[in-house]
Amino acid sequence: MTDIRKRRQRPAVSLLPLAVLLAACTAGGSTDPDSATTPPPVAPPSSPRASPEPTSLVIPGVSEGEVARAEFVTGADGIPSASSIAEDTVTDGGIYTVEGACTGTRAAYKVETAVAGDDRRNLTSSSIRCDEPYRSTFTVTGYDGVVQLSFTDTDLMETGWVRVLPAGTP
Repeated sequence: MTDIRKRRQRPAVSLLPLAVLLAACTAGGSTDPDSATTPPPVAPPSSPRASPEPTSLVIPGVSEGEVARAEFVTGADGIPSASSIAEDTVTDGGIYTVEGACTGTRAAYKVETAVAGDDRRNLTSSSIRCDEPYRSTFTVTGYDGVVQLSFTDTDLMETGWVRVLPAGTP
């Protein structure tokens, strides 16, 4: 190999470490040797957000004079169950209170006549907002007998109850 070739190869080889050093300096990194091994500061973790406690709803026991009740519960397995119980009868001209509560967003109910063999007739119906206790009154007209109280919309409710009582029952 001639001297000219040797000279041409040497500058190329000797420039390699310089090129690597210049690339490291211009890559936006710090020239501080400790900065390469020290990770950037990490913000302290924020305190965990408290998850809302599940709302529990106490379904009251049967009250003195209670006419009818309906209950709806979604079990731990996600399967809903409902019941409707007639306890007493209503009388023509009687004033009655429907009261109830639920968890979720809202529910709907209806009170119908329930004499076997007759067409059912709606005596009252309404929606319940689950964020507040519900209480409403209605007057029975043209009917004496047993009533059927039932939920008609439970899509936005987890648990709920409604009952019919004579007006003025505490």
